[in-house]
Amino acid sequence: MKIIITLLLLSTHTYAANYVSLSSGNTLYDIEVIVFARELPQPNSFEVSNQVELNLKELNVMEAANSDMPLFKSANTIEESTEWQVPLNEKNAHTEALAWFAFDDLPTNNPVYNKIDNHPQLRALFYQKWRQPATPYRNPGYVKISNWPEDMYTPEDEATLEHMTTDFTDDTTTKISKSDYTFRGKIAFSMQKFYHGHINVDLYRMGQDDQLILYNINQSSQINIGQWQYFDHQQFGVLMKVSTMKN
Repeated sequence: MKIIITLLLLSTHTYAANYVSLSSGNTLYDIEVIVFARELPQPNSFEVSNQVELNLKELNVMEAANSDMPLFKSANTIEESTEWQVPLNEKNAHTEALAWFAFDDLPTNNPVYNKIDNHPQLRALFYQKWRQPATPYRNPGYVKISNWPEDMYTPEDEATLEHMTTDFTDDTTTKISKSDYTFRGKIAFSMQKFYHGHINVDLYRMGQDDQLILYNINQSSQINIGQWQYFDHQQFGVLMKVSTMKN
């Protein structure tokens, strides 16, 4: 007899939700990311040279901020509200905006995601939108993206999960296998003289011999604000759009 209690806990991400002053020209950006795969027949796994699997243990997924955290607040006011409007010009010295949090936008509300998902030869896998400042070009701040459940765990969560697993056959761990169309990777937005997007994403596809094949996109590119940037691979693609935060 096997009794398994599974906990699915969201981890805290590398950059916890916090407030950034809008003084001195500080700017926040909204990042949108779409991952999709091409519906292509796969070879036998031994016919493909697999990539080295990404190590994402130092990164955590982006998560939504607490509902009691307003998007904007004034350092000079006690009352805060999600409806509070950003003051203009010199008043920005007293304005703070929430950063490093994920919006709760649904993928199906995004027209680009829907267009990809309705394409007969493509499969949309992921959409997420979050807010952050630009990070340094030579040390970009990465955010984990993934549709593999185990990437939602911190090491502490994994220890709790194993502790909560009772297995009378002495198998004391429960692991979630990667399956066809599993993807996992990391995304960064940086700025030096220009804006840059950094993509490093793995896609797992099932070969004809029922063994997983691992493909990878690892690219950095100069991007334009407000436009979708396409990072391409024969097997899959990543779209990234960076927009200046609207007041």
